Amino acid sequence: MGSLQDIRNALDKSKEIYDRLCGAVNQEQGTPLLPGDKNCLFFMDNKAAALKMISDKKILGKVQMGYIDPPFFTGVKQRGRDEKRQLKVAYSDVWKSREDYLTEIAVSVRILRDLICDSGALWVHLDWHAVHDVRLILDEVFGEENFVNEVIWSYKSGGASKKSFARKHDNILLYKKGSVFKFYPQKEKSYNRKLRRYGFKNVEEYRDEKGWYTLVNMKDVWAIDMVGRTSGERTGYATQKPEALLERIIRSCTDEGDMVCDLYGGSGTTATVSAKLGRRFLTVDSSDMAIEKMENRFKKENIEFVLIKE
Repeated sequence: MGSLQDIRNALDKSKEIYDRLCGAVNQEQGTPLLPGDKNCLFFMDNKAAALKMISDKKILGKVQMGYIDPPFFTGVKQRGRDEKRQLKVAYSDVWKSREDYLTEIAVSVRILRDLICDSGALWVHLDWHAVHDVRLILDEVFGEENFVNEVIWSYKSGGASKKSFARKHDNILLYKKGSVFKFYPQKEKSYNRKLRRYGFKNVEEYRDEKGWYTLVNMKDVWAIDMVGRTSGERTGYATQKPEALLERIIRSCTDEGDMVCDLYGGSGTTATVSAKLGRRFLTVDSSDMAIEKMENRFKKENIEFVLIKE
């Protein structure tokens, strides 16, 4: 675990960076606004993209849901295959210090808090490496009272250590912005004991090939398969997340027509699922590979978008 001083310094430094961004907004006045109701793919550093977003009155405070799947502080360079099947670096997860890493995350969180509307929410997708530190940052920026859930996404994947239990889950933190919170509990099957029918009054029961069950509000542990090697979803991008996971997230706190923002676009799963569900997306990445993957994926899915370069 990082020291509390790392977290404190990251919060202070991120505030300085964010204040400079906000100060630069006045210099952006008079520049062309972002395309009206279009899906936007920003090919630039996420701070540069954020400057454009917070300069636009149609976006500032209008985003219904933010989602970030940033680097996890693994200390390695993540690799993927480009369109010619050549193995290349997708993005670097190597940092000078834990403080520098936490500062990067804290800046993104501060930006998204202002972009998100009063009834909106932020999801932050991490794993064991730094989720404990980032939660303290979120408590500070969004308010500890606005913590909603820590969702555990469990999955199967290859490889396991002989010195520990296999690490086969990610941690996804959910924070609301304020007291009015748009949220739609998703449902899941809860099988009856011994799989038999209870026959209770006012309780709807259903039956499938396994047995009798009821529908209950979903728990905070989600078992969803990763994107398999032969999956039609697979783009070849490192750390690609499954559409089923993002669909559950997006459905839980947005409606059709709402705006979704992802400052670490990666393989484009957030944007793709948003478009399929009738939401508008704003997604950002500075990696050539990520932009190539997203452009091809959007065209394959017939998703209209505008590419905005630095």
